Parts: sequence; C-alpha cells; structure tokens
Amino acid sequence: MKLLTLATLLIFAHVAAGQSIFKPLPRAHQVNKVFHPEADSIFIAPAGPAADSTFTGFRFVGPTVLYALPNSAIFTGAGIAYEHDTFRSSTGKWYTDWSVNLEGYAGGQFAPRDISGVTAVGLSFSFFNKLLTVGILYNLTTQKVAAGIGPTVSLNN
Repeated sequence: MKLLTLATLLIFAHVAAGQSIFKPLPRAHQVNKVFHPEADSIFIAPAGPAADSTFTGFRFVGPTVLYALPNSAIFTGAGIAYEHDTFRSSTGKWYTDWSVNLEGYAGGQFAPRDISGVTAVGLSFSFFNKLLTVGILYNLTTQKVAAGIGPTVSLNN
C-alpha cells in the first residue's frame, strides 16, 4: 500500500505540467505603481493573475469529511485532485468550479497512526468551491462500497 501511494503521487507530480501541485496559485496584489518619465506621472495597474483567469491542473485536496451510507460512518481524507479554478477579480480569490478527487480516507471505528491506517479509498467530485463533495468509497476493512457526501476545505485561498 505504501509503494502504491508513493507511485501514484510520483505519477501525478510528473504528469502535471505548468503549475506544480507543490506551489500555491498566484496571489493577487493590490496595485503596481509604474512611473512613466515621459508623461511625468504614475500609472497604477493591478498585479497578480489577470482578471477572471483560470487554472486547470492537479492540486492537493483535503481535508475532506464524508458521511458514508449505508454504514453511517464518517470518513476524513486527503489526496490529489484534478480541478478547474477561476480567479474572481471581485473578491481577489481563487474559486474552484469543479474537481475530481482521488483520496485515501480514515474513519469509522479506527484512528490511524500511519499510512497503514487508511481504511478506505475513493473517488469524489466537488462543486461550489468544494462546499459540496459527493463520492464513492471502497472500505478496505469491510470490503464494501459506500456512497459519501460532505464538504472539503479549499486550499486555494
């Protein structure tokens, strides 16, 4: 399991081009002051990402909290997501339009101490800046499939 997790992380890190999953998305700054000697004036321009620019790529995701049915267990997880983000110039923040997440989960009656304590793996989809996450989990302990719903914390801002 440890080797599989490491191999998956390395593959995702290698496939992702451009923005690294290890770097934060560009932050917006208030203003850039540029002095124009010919005009003898100062031009103020916005800095950071262009207004309403987008990013699509791999990012870390988590923590995610999913309430799984039919066994009524709560799972918390973290993993890697392929997501589409939009920079909103009105708020100066990145907003996740959607993301597809591959995560490892811990939960139920077990409290994990290391990676061998992962009790479920799953595929989930997040919408509305990750406030709504729905997914399918495979419980490694009971070897059953469960559906889950809950929120995810957006790591973009």
